[in-house]
Amino acid sequence: MANIATITKKKHYFSPLGYEAFILAIRKRMETEFEHKVYSKSVLEFVTVAAEYVIFAEGAESEKRKDFLAKSQKLLPLIYLKSAMLSDLNSVLDEATEKFVTEEDWMQVQQSISRTLGKFDIFTEVHEPIAQQDEESLSVSLSECYADIYQDLADFIQVYRMGDTDMMNDALWECKQNFEQYWGPKLLVLVNNIHNIIYGSENWQQDSIDDKAANNVDSEAPEA
Repeated sequence: MANIATITKKKHYFSPLGYEAFILAIRKRMETEFEHKVYSKSVLEFVTVAAEYVIFAEGAESEKRKDFLAKSQKLLPLIYLKSAMLSDLNSVLDEATEKFVTEEDWMQVQQSISRTLGKFDIFTEVHEPIAQQDEESLSVSLSECYADIYQDLADFIQVYRMGDTDMMNDALWECKQNFEQYWGPKLLVLVNNIHNIIYGSENWQQDSIDDKAANNVDSEAPEA
């Protein structure tokens, strides 16, 4: 993997205004092309929360830890719900769905979320349905779970923005498949751990403030 110190420019897939314009454009398409599943109400609702998550993940480092965890507690279950409500689709294209999130993009998101979580960026076990028969599990950090979800949703959103119905269909199909087998379990692990942090640690908000202050002191300390 590339050294995070060599990554100087962060890619943002949405600005707040860009996000609003995107959602409005999708709603207008629904008015004339509602018969296709990619413009259905359930898909639009999924697209809306997916885009919101992309913005949220990219802006993690600007959030106070207590705010980041509080927003995660509300947004992540909503993503799971809207993903589970998607209708079954079939792939229609021969070529693979285009990818946009690079390794550097993934690392930027993972590292920024890890810094925001601080000591709460713990390692946890994830059981994927595809590996259930072997009783295997993955040991991953919470920030890695966030970044994996970000990768799939950002890739999906970028294809969806292109406006090609067949490409949108296949991107949605692939995203749903990955939700079922890969990032859905990681999302649930995040929800469980965030619940335990918020309700199982009496001083989690104060810890967040103290850690943030300590980080600021370290960053301002003169070099030896």
